[in-house]
Amino acid sequence: MHCILENDFIPFAKRCTCCSCGSAVKNETFPERNQKALKKEQIKNRFRWSTLDNAAKVFPALAGKRDSRVFRFACQLKEKIDAQMLQIALDQTLEEFPTFTNIIRHGMFWYYLEESELRPVVHEEDTVVCRNLYDKNDHRLLIDVSYYQNRINLEVFHAIADGTGALMFLRTLVVRYLLLVHPRELAGYDLSLGIDSTFKEKKSDSFSQYYEKQEAAGGHKMSFLGEKTASVYCFQETETPDCRQHVTEGNISAKAILAEAKKHGTTVTVFLTAVLIQAIYDSMEPRDRKKAVSVMIPVNLRSYFESNTVRNFFGLIPVVYDRKKDGEAMEDIIASVGTTFRKTLTKERLEQMLNDQVSLEKHVYTRMAPLFIKDIAMHISSYIASRRQTIYFSNLGRITLPQAAAGYVELFDVFISSAGKQVCMCSYGDRMVITFAGVILPKDVECAFFRRLSQYDPEMIVSANYSGGGANRGW
Repeated sequence: MHCILENDFIPFAKRCTCCSCGSAVKNETFPERNQKALKKEQIKNRFRWSTLDNAAKVFPALAGKRDSRVFRFACQLKEKIDAQMLQIALDQTLEEFPTFTNIIRHGMFWYYLEESELRPVVHEEDTVVCRNLYDKNDHRLLIDVSYYQNRINLEVFHAIADGTGALMFLRTLVVRYLLLVHPRELAGYDLSLGIDSTFKEKKSDSFSQYYEKQEAAGGHKMSFLGEKTASVYCFQETETPDCRQHVTEGNISAKAILAEAKKHGTTVTVFLTAVLIQAIYDSMEPRDRKKAVSVMIPVNLRSYFESNTVRNFFGLIPVVYDRKKDGEAMEDIIASVGTTFRKTLTKERLEQMLNDQVSLEKHVYTRMAPLFIKDIAMHISSYIASRRQTIYFSNLGRITLPQAAAGYVELFDVFISSAGKQVCMCSYGDRMVITFAGVILPKDVECAFFRRLSQYDPEMIVSANYSGGGANRGW
């Protein structure tokens, strides 16, 4: 196992506020005409709005310094990025995905989306990862596209899209960029991505589309809070002083992990969830090992309900494991996790979960409550959920590109900001990238997790955006 520890600290600069470019600027005052033009545009667009989907409604309320609720995707090419061509490719991609230029406003009862003529400007990476894109008092774009050497970065506020929707956008951006940079080499090849959907389908609210009103039996269930178990282990370690997201990334052979999962007769997601649970128990103090570990798994509902939306359409399933009751062996953990997946990942169970979730939003008392009351309720719900959950683990799966373009790309990676710890993973070709992100300083879980995986691929590379102090303990 090879470790690369580097410090990518870049101080925050004063950012451009007359547009959404995010460029660092000196202290000059922006021209007054730009401010007036922006004001006119805001008034013009005030009548082109749409509601946030069910999952997106919580993100504006909960986004803050400790957790910006921002996804970060990256595509690493085998050549340096041409900024001018990337800007052209971005403009073309936004024509296909217009919802990514929406801004968020707040009304008396709900947050809502508003169309905007603002456009993101490609820039060289010059800020910390997953910086705040949403500001309640600054109606700006909720995406950011940057580059660094041979890497394209896309950051998206979670209220605009989920991981699958953001990945659709990035794959389109990469293919359009490669076609601009290599027109002769790619001429005549089929570069379609299989994203065959209309603008209306892309911006559709699939939660509302598949919601079926039912008679509430025993009140509204709130499965998204996680299972209420006797005692769940939660991280309570020291946080980074400035709430900077610490990112630890493992680059490992996808074939090696797939082979090990098959050896245990299970899927990659179940296998890695089991390894993660083992790693968390490895990092616990002995007195805490009597507690259960609760891993929240986001599920792409498009796999169960036909939908081409790029907006949020996912559910959460809790995987709870109590080593004291269920055993310490890897086989025991895999069997328990696999059973939970099989019981929960059925269309009937997910349909009930969707209905429970949306019915709470549509309840008459919820709809009548002013927005500031909803904000308080969502913060309370978030706190309750945090006491029932140990960690999130999201698998975006295998990423593909058209065969003609695939050779220009080395790998993809993804992670999302977290006030605790969150794990995301994806694979491209034989490169599987598993990334931890969060504001928790000790890295014992990351260390234990990648140490366990190193036995399957001794050439695995682990890198991080931090160095020094207690953060590196155990590496």
